[in-house]
Amino acid sequence: LTPMSGLYRLLPALALATTFALAARFLYQRYSIHATKVGEEQEDDEEEMSTIDGVKICSPGAWPPRFATEPERLVTIATWNTLRRHYAFRGHSWVPSKHRDWKHRQDALHKEMSKFSADFLCLQEAELRDLDKDFVEPLSISGYKHVTADPKGGHDHTKPVIFYNSSRFELLWCKPKSRAVVAHFKEITSDNSLIIASCHLQGGQQAPTRYTQGRSILKAIDHRMRSLDPGSPRARSASSSRSPGRKRGKRDSSSRDDSSSNNEESSQAIGHVSRPKESETTPPRPACIICGDFNAYRDDPSIRLFKAGRFSKKDWIIDDGEPPRRIDFSAPMVGGLADAYSVMDLKGEEGTRPYTFQWGAMMTENKVHRMIIDYILHTPPPPPPSPSSPPPDSKGASSSV
Repeated sequence: LTPMSGLYRLLPALALATTFALAARFLYQRYSIHATKVGEEQEDDEEEMSTIDGVKICSPGAWPPRFATEPERLVTIATWNTLRRHYAFRGHSWVPSKHRDWKHRQDALHKEMSKFSADFLCLQEAELRDLDKDFVEPLSISGYKHVTADPKGGHDHTKPVIFYNSSRFELLWCKPKSRAVVAHFKEITSDNSLIIASCHLQGGQQAPTRYTQGRSILKAIDHRMRSLDPGSPRARSASSSRSPGRKRGKRDSSSRDDSSSNNEESSQAIGHVSRPKESETTPPRPACIICGDFNAYRDDPSIRLFKAGRFSKKDWIIDDGEPPRRIDFSAPMVGGLADAYSVMDLKGEEGTRPYTFQWGAMMTENKVHRMIIDYILHTPPPPPPSPSSPPPDSKGASSSV
């Protein structure tokens, strides 16, 4: 450029104008991004806690939930099939190699579990041979102790496990089974207690086997509840679930500590919860939670059994497959259990309830299949008392879940 062009004198002004324009654009973009983030955060805050028919639903990213009143009454429980350490991933062509590595999966599992802040972590497919280094050592730092399913038998490589917050709960009793571990826990600062079962039922087209396994779990819980309150009307009517030849006054066979060494705490405390003396007050009946990988759709016989607390031959349908030899069963001390996610099934809205299992992946040749096969079933809340009804029985469930 030369002075004769006239543009030479305009260069400083053009440079200054360009600087102002770029600065203005930068500030506008920053403001727009900030406004968008604020809007998203406000939406996230609104989505963190929603309410369906009076039940508060907390989004995964906002867990654990925050309540303004009585946070100490919250008991949190998580169930997770962690996929065994030595899983072969046969037929899982969509899973990248680096994601199949146990170290990668273990780090991801521990990162997510630390976010739960759960009082109880119910795991399935934990390999007992490597349990200490896989889960026990890292979780013990956070104060967790654990009980496991029965390590004996042919299916000894992967088992359900319950990790519990030992600073808040103590173990009273444990019944290890092949496909489940059932345990009774008491809150250290109160008389409230709950019985939890972490289970992994048979997969595939094996409805009769799942039913038998579910019946065994309910029978163990029913026996435990009856041993705590043998004089209750429910216990006296529980003849269908009483072991043959069992005499009153004899300690329930399910109370024996036939567990592995990590369950030895149960034998130390069994006497603490035996039948109270006349001068003592009977503790509240424990609430009950059965959770885990059921490998079952919601119409499976095992799910129907848990929800009803009883089952008979007429309840078995052709689609369930060949019925097991013994079907009739009742667990009156447990009763029917409620599905924690059933409120999300209301109004028939597809996609409202989260799926718990996916096969295949988007953008691959494998078609995506999503299913609900994992559940948290619990003692239902008692119905609201009518104005004319008497006060609740002191032996009722210690709390709804």
